[in-house]
Amino acid sequence: MTADNGSEFTLHNRLANTMAVPKYFADSYSAWQRGTNEHFNGRIRKYLPKRTNFADLHQTELNEIMNEIISRPRKTLG
Repeated sequence: MTADNGSEFTLHNRLANTMAVPKYFADSYSAWQRGTNEHFNGRIRKYLPKRTNFADLHQTELNEIMNEIISRPRKTLG
């Protein structure tokens, strides 16, 4: 698991221990250290641009977007 230093990872130890995975932290302002994450953020932004009001979305729409994104082949995973 690679995280940045945002508050959303406050409980990183609990998450990493529960999942039994090693954890790493990216340096501040070093997005390239989280390449796959940044790549997927870009894919998500094609469907949901910044300032999208999520209150206007239905769960079925989000599920369709999610399924389309995670179904694409990924070079990094072979």
